[in-house]
Amino acid sequence: MKPFMKLFVILAVTAAGITAWSFLSRGSDNGEVSLEKLAPEHTKDSEKTAQLQTTTNSDSKIVALKKQASIRATEIANITGSNKDKSLTYEDNWCIASEDLLEDDEDYAASQLSEWQLSRGRAIARGGKLNELMDGLGHRTGEFPGVNDEYLIPYKEADRETLIRLGWDEDDKFALITIVKSPDIQMFDDQTKLEAAKRLVMLGDTAHGLNRLVIENMALANEAKRTKRGIPKKHVKQALAWVEFGMKRNDPGSLAVFMDFTNNFRDRLSGFNPDTELTHEDFADIEKMADQIYRDIDNARVDKGLPSFEDLEEPKVALTHYDKKVASFYLEYPSLMADGLFPASWKEKYFKKTPCVERHLARHDFLVSDLPAIKQQISALAKSEQ
Repeated sequence: MKPFMKLFVILAVTAAGITAWSFLSRGSDNGEVSLEKLAPEHTKDSEKTAQLQTTTNSDSKIVALKKQASIRATEIANITGSNKDKSLTYEDNWCIASEDLLEDDEDYAASQLSEWQLSRGRAIARGGKLNELMDGLGHRTGEFPGVNDEYLIPYKEADRETLIRLGWDEDDKFALITIVKSPDIQMFDDQTKLEAAKRLVMLGDTAHGLNRLVIENMALANEAKRTKRGIPKKHVKQALAWVEFGMKRNDPGSLAVFMDFTNNFRDRLSGFNPDTELTHEDFADIEKMADQIYRDIDNARVDKGLPSFEDLEEPKVALTHYDKKVASFYLEYPSLMADGLFPASWKEKYFKKTPCVERHLARHDFLVSDLPAIKQQISALAKSEQ
């Protein structure tokens, strides 16, 4: 694959991930907003007022519709257990911070998520090629201001030698991210970016570095299929081994890269379809490969004086983040998640529909289907009274 085409693939996959994530991200800093804020207002006082007044048939229907929306919002919130008035603390069994947690605990959860994402290498520079791509796809640039951009600012104008020195000699994660995400194919060739990606993953990254390794192997599969040189399945299996490594580290994010290639296999993989080509035996191989990757990288960390993966304690917010990501896959790739692409062991271990996942799915359906329909009915009834 030519360098400029590979760059476009990387940007397109990033854009697809942002689009998929937007299904579940609304409003606040932690990407969530309470259903109570979105449902038409309905209170006992409004019911009493309606009952005291001489109302028309339309008025009573509007009241009933508002009540219907309120009841459904409560039912969805209760999928993960009854929780009234945002009464849970961070240490409780919560799912959606904006709907479940007390205000101080919601703020704490947001800070914990930010710290965890940063530890996993999630930093996206403001502006640049990604925003240009978003503009090209018809999205407003202002919607993509960057993520943890402030940590990347000091590296934006650094020269090649400085970034290499910081990344290779000092294990500077932000220098390595800058290298991996650099659009300048003259400054950093593919091999340099791959080496930077591997270093990032060793340092704990499950974002840009890991995504780059998955993209590289899927691109190699495409090349093997297109030129009829090599074995596409071998590269796809290697890509999935990296994906499973990420999931073993409690981050399924890189699966979006694989899913985007597979969902567009005729173009992205020259017709090679993982959905029909991969067998259960292949996934058994993939599991062994992922285990070996995990062991090798963990040993490399220990050799450098870094803590073993097993000694790292995951914050509670990482678990709710995982469920939210899994829900986004069921929404963005429904056919691939429902059919026989992944073995039952993966669906049980990595894609399980926990109550939190089910709640996210129900919440999405309510926000994009049920609630707009109710609001439309209310609007029509209100106009009929004018």
